[in-house]
Amino acid sequence: MRTNIINMGIDLGTSRTVIACDNGVRTFTPSFVGFPKDAVSQKLFSKDVVLGEEALKNRMSLNMYRPFEKGVLKFSDDANVENADYKQALDAARYIMQYMVDVAKKGAIYEGDTFIVRGVVGAPALASIKNKKALLDIARGILDDVMVASEPFTVAYGLGYLTNALIIDIGAGTVDLCRMHGTIPNDEDQITTFKAGDYVDQIFYELIMKKYPDANLTVNMIKRFKEENATILPQGEKIFIDIPIKGKPDKRDVTDELKQA
Repeated sequence: MRTNIINMGIDLGTSRTVIACDNGVRTFTPSFVGFPKDAVSQKLFSKDVVLGEEALKNRMSLNMYRPFEKGVLKFSDDANVENADYKQALDAARYIMQYMVDVAKKGAIYEGDTFIVRGVVGAPALASIKNKKALLDIARGILDDVMVASEPFTVAYGLGYLTNALIIDIGAGTVDLCRMHGTIPNDEDQITTFKAGDYVDQIFYELIMKKYPDANLTVNMIKRFKEENATILPQGEKIFIDIPIKGKPDKRDVTDELKQA
């Protein structure tokens, strides 16, 4: 039996959780956790927790939970395990973290290996002390060593852009900007804004529903349409998507709405 040391970079994103490991494992999973609704769904899955793509595909059978919002763990501004809402978000996030660590361990060469897992967990540029503490709470007992670092700074450092560079990290919950000028950036060098992917999804949804009030849509459906077709070019082909209208798919023009969003 050998002891493997795995070094992981971890982005607990609002929409997706991503890992990159020095054993070659690089993957992601949607940041969703599902819990079976009743005895039937419990029998269907034969487990208490369903994660990622599997949860999204079977969301009608599950109580869905998204533990991250605006780039941080929900309710982490009051990071206290006595807070029931925070504890629920924390437990859901730990399921995701444990799953990703298990995926990383599958890169081991020999069965029966033991592991030391060390992680660098990314945080939004201007995450508060409580937000960062919540990330440590998520990692406790799952990672053997953990460090929390500014996400845009880690990108700059990893790419070697240490000076004369502006890093822009566009996520679902936040857009983070970090200027690099040859030193570790401080708060004045970084900006976090909340008009990010989720905001665009909501605006796109509202614009489509205003134009096609009979449409049967959800924000999750809109998100998929956006990711497949998004453009801001002033010219080009019209964008049509199949929108359920009174239960039947109908191809509708959403070019202006998508560009405006």
